[in-house]
Amino acid sequence: MLMLTSFTLCCFESILYVYTAELYPTEIRSLGFGWVSLVGIIGSIVSPFAKTIATSISLNSWFVPAVLGFVAWGFSWCLTETHGKPLRDTIEERLD
Repeated sequence: MLMLTSFTLCCFESILYVYTAELYPTEIRSLGFGWVSLVGIIGSIVSPFAKTIATSISLNSWFVPAVLGFVAWGFSWCLTETHGKPLRDTIEERLD
């Protein structure tokens, strides 16, 4: 089960990188990739602490990641669909 969960998380991260490439204008695409990488690094640092805290208050160690996953899934519904739309090349077009 742990390997299946790890595989699923790797798939979601790959999809996130593809979505990031389509979401941001060309001028700031590298900033978008940097932001996604930063959030991943912070998550890697915080996850052992979250597991320790959850265990210390008698919660299942998978409870915190599950809650955060559902929150992220909920926020993903707010994202706009980019399939079939042309990528914007400047920030000015994005602000309109």
